[in-house]
Amino acid sequence: MERTDRIFGAGVRRRYNVLLAIVTFGTAVAPFAVGLIALYVFWPEGTGPGPAIIAIAALVLAPLGTWLAHNRFALAGNLSLRRRLWERLGRDGHAFSDQVRPVFVGFSPGDAPLVWDGDTDRDVGFLAAWGDSLVYYGDDFAWYLPRDRIDVIEPLHPVAGVGRVLIRWHAPRESNRAFTLVSREAADLRGARRAARPPTCAAPGAPLGS
Repeated sequence: MERTDRIFGAGVRRRYNVLLAIVTFGTAVAPFAVGLIALYVFWPEGTGPGPAIIAIAALVLAPLGTWLAHNRFALAGNLSLRRRLWERLGRDGHAFSDQVRPVFVGFSPGDAPLVWDGDTDRDVGFLAAWGDSLVYYGDDFAWYLPRDRIDVIEPLHPVAGVGRVLIRWHAPRESNRAFTLVSREAADLRGARRAARPPTCAAPGAPLGS
């Protein structure tokens, strides 16, 4: 049964997706709407250099504004999600050692890009390299993955402007398991791309680090 205090459930994912669509569409349309108003007020006859300048400005500003809006709002709500999840994990008794520094990430099972209610993350949570394991405490999942079960850690091509990290691993007598992660510490997509640096796998038996 799905817990009732989910922080990143289907409804939240859909709400953020709708917000992003509205803001992106609005920034794409706004330059043309303002341009039409300016033409109506200042150049009702449609003569002179004004209409051409307005058209060029709208063609430049529309894609620029769309890119800026998507870059900024694609990760809207990250700070709130991070704070609320950290508080709930503390109440639930899930705590990291003081010697590790967990990072806030988005988690998606499988190795293929998927969309979950309009979002490319199935879950959000905190990830840390703890001893010889990766440890994850999330909104819906919690797991630890020993280093000797990790086969490959590699970056993926960006999906929706966000670079993800692919981790392939195996269970005893099983293989070809995978999941992807993306940093959600950043407030925008550029920051998330900078943060999407796959951890380095040391020699077998060496600590993953903290």
